[in-house]
Amino acid sequence: MSLADILTRILVDLNTLFFTIIVFGFKLFKIIYIGQNMTKLIIKILWRLSMDTKLFNKYRDDFNRDGFVMMKNAVSNNQLKAMRSKLDNWVDESRGFSENFGKQMDGRPRFDVEPNTHSKDNPALRRVASPIEVSETYLNVTRDNAALDLIAHIFNPNIKLVGTKINLKLPGSGTVVKYHQDFPFEPHSNDDIMTTLYFLDDVTLENGPLEVVPGSHKTDIHSLWHNGVFTGAVDAEIEANARQTA
Repeated sequence: MSLADILTRILVDLNTLFFTIIVFGFKLFKIIYIGQNMTKLIIKILWRLSMDTKLFNKYRDDFNRDGFVMMKNAVSNNQLKAMRSKLDNWVDESRGFSENFGKQMDGRPRFDVEPNTHSKDNPALRRVASPIEVSETYLNVTRDNAALDLIAHIFNPNIKLVGTKINLKLPGSGTVVKYHQDFPFEPHSNDDIMTTLYFLDDVTLENGPLEVVPGSHKTDIHSLWHNGVFTGAVDAEIEANARQTA
């Protein structure tokens, strides 16, 4: 074997060794990366499993009795900050429009503004339809939050998402939502259906809180149509009676 052959063989062996080291290093990195992700997943699962079963049973009993339940820490602090940041961006964006704007997958406007009060200086964005279509932040929260565990506990793990939206009541916007039932908006043959609300701001008596009527889910389904017009609200007499127990 000549000297040239020997040198060539050495170079080939070195290249093979170098490639092997790279492959091994990549596999080791991959194992470590997967291991870290698996550890995070295991911690999350253990945290979820550690949640008080008695508390979840109480939530379920409250929901079945009253038709609603209040849950603390439905989303994490980081999730809350991310959602609020994205929403602030959308509110600022709305300043540049004088009417509804954007487009959903079905062609309808995505961003709904209050026509009587919205302006550049006083934005009155009142609704963002299907935010998960355009925001990874809202999509990720929708897929993974503690409230989903409670929903599965109340019904069963075989749950399906119907839709998502953001409702806003910005200061001075004049946005009003009257008494109504959600079921007539999305009629189903199965009444194992739940509207899940995530409050992004502190809710007080001063800033127009949601009002609910305990036990009303066990009474009649009231029409939201009046004189041939869909109003999205129950009639005045039903509202007056509901206000007494809300």
